Amino acid sequence: MKAATVYKRGNHFYFHSSSKTTAGVWIATQPFIKTDRDASPADLGNSALAAIGGSQTSIPHPIVWSNLLAPLLVQAGIKSWGTFMRTAQCLSLEADQDRLKIIPNRNLGASDGFDEILDKTIDVPLSSSPDHTGMALIKAFTLCQ
Repeated sequence: MKAATVYKRGNHFYFHSSSKTTAGVWIATQPFIKTDRDASPADLGNSALAAIGGSQTSIPHPIVWSNLLAPLLVQAGIKSWGTFMRTAQCLSLEADQDRLKIIPNRNLGASDGFDEILDKTIDVPLSSSPDHTGMALIKAFTLCQ
């Protein structure tokens, strides 16, 4: 399985890969991609596919955890995860063989993070056009809480 995350906050979307460490923990990894909120559905779809494409398995388990989201915070121009989360919406992306699952999340705040709303998952073929994938992302954001 490959994984990625997409956030909508303010006037931007933020994408990053998620990779599985040798200890079995999923962490944020490159690429970190920022797009404007008015980006075309095709641009959003391409960014999502690039983030999924960067997902890896068996990467070294981190020793230092404090800077894993630093690239995201720099892109957003803020200093803390709590500030980022205050107004963020989140989608989890999971790619398995030929399907892409887009999972809306519930924002539980900085301490508790995001919680997937599995019964609102949108499933699209991984071979879908970037435009179709981007439209599915836009729809999924309307299901976030």
